[in-house]
Amino acid sequence: MSKVKYFELNDSFIDELVCFQNEFSKDLNENISNHFTLKKSQIFTLIACSRKSIIGFLIAQRIIDSFEINSFFISPSFRGMGVGEKLLGNFIKNSCEKKITSIYLEVMKSNKIAIKLYSKFKFLIYGSRKDYYEINGLKYDAILMKLILN
Repeated sequence: MSKVKYFELNDSFIDELVCFQNEFSKDLNENISNHFTLKKSQIFTLIACSRKSIIGFLIAQRIIDSFEINSFFISPSFRGMGVGEKLLGNFIKNSCEKKITSIYLEVMKSNKIAIKLYSKFKFLIYGSRKDYYEINGLKYDAILMKLILN
């Protein structure tokens, strides 16, 4: 695998990120960010690139001194290579630098790989939402997780 670079989204990559999300719209359950959303001041986005192409992203919304992760996705061909772990680690580091005190997220209960990753970074389960996700007419539960920072 070529070297992966991680950095904060800038205007030159917004079009590419929207196209990347559209390419994987089914995997993202049609949860696609638009140009307007990505440019909002309270939205923080980190991207992972390989060979100048986006291979993953993490989008979070700042709410006072907290972040809520809205979307976190790694291209299927780059999964299991540590890209998601490095992206999440960079996000947590950036959050500490921005004086963020907590990070919240929700994850599908059946997504054991993601839950394991979040747990590795000391995210704790604090609740659930029954039948929160609906995909192709089927309902799935969500688990709510949080990370309290220094």
